Amino acid sequence: MSDVASNRPSIGSLDANDDLNDDLASESAYSSFSSQPKQTRSGSFRNSIDADSSFSSSAFLHAYNHEDVDGNSPLGPNCIYDLTYGSDQARASRNRTPKTSVTINGGSTTVVNLRTPTSRDIKQIQLSKLKAKPKDSELQEYLKLEKDYNTFESSYNSLTEDSLQLLAGISNDKDLKNTTDHISKIPQVFRESEFQLDNPRVFRQVIGDSGVVDIEESSGFIDNSDLQNKLSHYLDIVEINLVKEISSASNSFFSTIGDIQDIHTQFNTSTAQFRTIVEKLEQLESEQAHLGASIVDKIIRRRNVERLESLVLQVQLVTKILNVAQNDYRMGQHAQCLERVAEIEKLITASSQSEYSAVFPHPLVPLTDLAGLGYVNHQLHELKAECSRGFVDRFVEILMVDLRDHYLKVPQDDTYERISSSISSKRTQRPINRSYQVLDETTKQQLKQYVQILSKSGYLVDAFTQYQAKVVVEIKDIIKEKLPTKNDNTPSDSTAPSRASSVPPENSNTSSSLSSYLRSMSEEEFESMLRTVFANLSECLRRLSAHQKVLLDLALTAMPPDTTSSFDVTTFDITSTINKSIELTQIRMAKVINVRSEQLADLSSERYFRFYGLTSAYLQECELINPGYVASNAGSSLNEWIKNHTTYFVHRFHSNTLRALITECDKDQWKEVTASGTLSQTQDLVNELIEHAKYVESDGANGFSGKTWLQALSVVPEPSETSQKIREDITKIEIGKESFFVPDLACSSIKHIRDYLAIQKAFSSRNNTVENNLLNYFKLMNSRASQAVLNAGATRTAGLKHIKTKHLAVCLQFIEYNIALLEACEPLFQRSRASSQPPNTDELTYERVLGNYKDHENELFSKLVSIMHDRTLNHCAAIVKINWAEPLKSPQQCHSYMETLVKETLIVAKALSKYLPEIKYSFVMSQIFDNYKKLLVDCYCTKLPQFKDFNEKHSLLKDIDYFRVKMSELSGYGNSGQVIWENVNSLPTIEDTHMDEIMKHNIEGEHRPQSAEPVAEKKVSNEELFDVSKELEYE
Repeated sequence: MSDVASNRPSIGSLDANDDLNDDLASESAYSSFSSQPKQTRSGSFRNSIDADSSFSSSAFLHAYNHEDVDGNSPLGPNCIYDLTYGSDQARASRNRTPKTSVTINGGSTTVVNLRTPTSRDIKQIQLSKLKAKPKDSELQEYLKLEKDYNTFESSYNSLTEDSLQLLAGISNDKDLKNTTDHISKIPQVFRESEFQLDNPRVFRQVIGDSGVVDIEESSGFIDNSDLQNKLSHYLDIVEINLVKEISSASNSFFSTIGDIQDIHTQFNTSTAQFRTIVEKLEQLESEQAHLGASIVDKIIRRRNVERLESLVLQVQLVTKILNVAQNDYRMGQHAQCLERVAEIEKLITASSQSEYSAVFPHPLVPLTDLAGLGYVNHQLHELKAECSRGFVDRFVEILMVDLRDHYLKVPQDDTYERISSSISSKRTQRPINRSYQVLDETTKQQLKQYVQILSKSGYLVDAFTQYQAKVVVEIKDIIKEKLPTKNDNTPSDSTAPSRASSVPPENSNTSSSLSSYLRSMSEEEFESMLRTVFANLSECLRRLSAHQKVLLDLALTAMPPDTTSSFDVTTFDITSTINKSIELTQIRMAKVINVRSEQLADLSSERYFRFYGLTSAYLQECELINPGYVASNAGSSLNEWIKNHTTYFVHRFHSNTLRALITECDKDQWKEVTASGTLSQTQDLVNELIEHAKYVESDGANGFSGKTWLQALSVVPEPSETSQKIREDITKIEIGKESFFVPDLACSSIKHIRDYLAIQKAFSSRNNTVENNLLNYFKLMNSRASQAVLNAGATRTAGLKHIKTKHLAVCLQFIEYNIALLEACEPLFQRSRASSQPPNTDELTYERVLGNYKDHENELFSKLVSIMHDRTLNHCAAIVKINWAEPLKSPQQCHSYMETLVKETLIVAKALSKYLPEIKYSFVMSQIFDNYKKLLVDCYCTKLPQFKDFNEKHSLLKDIDYFRVKMSELSGYGNSGQVIWENVNSLPTIEDTHMDEIMKHNIEGEHRPQSAEPVAEKKVSNEELFDVSKELEYE
């Protein structure tokens, strides 16, 4: 091994004039370091000892005495040996010549003609002095090693395992007891794979805190003992660990050498044994193997002959059974023929299920690839096709006859009773007809037989396919047979299409004719047609679901176990056909119903409920039959059509109801209804509305739920309730504690209101729309009533010549009746309350409608007072023209104007007292009498000339006395007559004036009244339209 110090760098040996950092930082092609591999300390441990190298004199001893020395090289630090030996040795190991040039200063300077330095080139270096002289006692321990060293030197013959173990024992047991150095103490930078000393970063880590010394400023020699000691210590640790690793690895090395020798010995032994075995095998082959092989060949040949014979017999049996099958077909025994064909197929395919498989001594051989049986296969295919065709037709016929007989046999009432019980929780006392679930045992046996035969023949899938196609045709025919074919809506057998085909006759006008026929049907006929079609479709689909279960069970049972895995089980499941049938019925029925879309929208609420109940029941029935049904064409299903048409119906119902209201209002004679039956029915409806309002207000706790309004939605007609007895004594409609005389308009409008609420309850998703429509209905009814009476529209539409007091009174009662009804039904308009509407909105509200009715009521009151006011003005004009000096003729009690005025007042009072409550009657009459006081007093006292004498005055007082006598008993009269009489009586006559001039003292205190305003002109509207005098004529 080379000297430890030979590869030790010396910081002091560097040329201070060179820029070390620039030189070492570059790794370019110009640097001698960049292309050189890393130098490792290598060599032979033994050679270093023999040559008495620096290792034996320094490194080896220093590793074991742990003494610090200033230098690790025997030649001193930075010796030329250390600088050149490692590089030259590395180049020599690679058969390369020593370097003759070097590049320094980062590649800027190249030094050539390098040669090995001589003693003259190397300056003497003063060796460092010891810091402390060792004591003799410390050296004694090292001297003790002399004996061991001499023993080691004397034993030098060759490097053996024993010598290495002895050396390892000495190192481990004695010298390394106090050694604490470990390879981990060497800094990580020395162990990196990319360790390059010319890298400035690596170089700084190696030299630590040491710096580059300027040789010109250094004195004597350069000494950096700390760095030298540190690097030397690292190298010693590496060499010690190398010795230890070599010692431990030598054991396994020599052990491996021994194992290789043993393996070589075993190999030679095995080779000899193998040669012996080969010789014995050659001997057996020559004596026994050839004889045994000939025997085996003969046995195989015999077996092949037997198999060939069995195969020939198998082919012969196939041809014989084929001949028998053909004979059976000619004899008409198709079932037996198919069984023989199935047996032949088993023989050809070598199926273990064949009944002949046990007869043959050898297993059956597949004959499918045998070219000679091509004719046989062709004959088998023809026999199967001919025989199976009849069985397929018969199989389909049995199912279709069963399907058709069932849906035609079940009564419609039983069908709808079953549907009703399925879609509702209501129980019925009648037994439910579920005959669709039961198939006749004879039919089942026939189906089982045919399924087995068709399964053997392989035509079972074709039979199912044909059956499903027939089902779709049957569904189409169910709908088509019930459609009208003539204008008389009676189906004709001669014109009805055949059941075997769903294609209508070729006719360009077919669709238009059918549409016209459907539109020409009456409501009852169309409803009856829908009821029949839906019932037949329901029973047909239910029967199909029963067929589904039976056929699937029979098909799976009839199929051989070995073929079950090769078939798709869903082939025998007709769920897709049921789904297709449901979709087909909905699409076609949606088209049929759509033809009468306008007529259906114009139906009454009860009839539309029946139509909606029928279609909804059928749709729910379809969901129960096939819960997984999903329409493939969006927008074409019957369910979507019904949803859209319901919205249209609500709109059309409102429009039609408003038109009906206008017509009824225009035709109303504004007379009170006297028919007990009509009033009793109206009272019942009013009570239902009020109770329903309580039901809504109490959230269902009490009141009338309105359930009976929706009875038409049920497909099963419920037994009619016992009709309520008509109250013969009823004359008014009662709402709470109030009672009202009502016209015919009230009786008809209450039905409309009930229909609105029924629609709202049936179609709860359209509550807001229906509620707003109902408010508009009330608004229009108030408006039309005002036009008919206040604006005298009834004189043009109802044939009335004049609007009389009783008309006004009846109208007033009708308005008050509606006000009371609205207030009683207030909970029904919670969504339309003003509090629930945004401010400043023009949307119609409950409060606004109720306020309109109250305003109308006040206008009617004012109208009554205005009529009497105008009549009084007319009488005042007549009063001025009377000759008061002319005495009354017998038997006149008063002048004619007063008689007419009293009669008019009595007529008005009679009408008002009959139709109005006492309070309102008195209120109106009090206003009339107040007008009498003002107008008559003004006329008598200001418009008449001064009476000449007491006779003229007395004649007027007689009229007033007549007024007092006839009117005093009327409500609202008060002191009207007394005030008029006193004012007239206080008027002075000419005669009294003359007397006053005589008696001046009587004039004091008398004041003449101020002149009154001129008599108002007659109002044409009241005079012509509200002619109370005509009432006198009728009276």
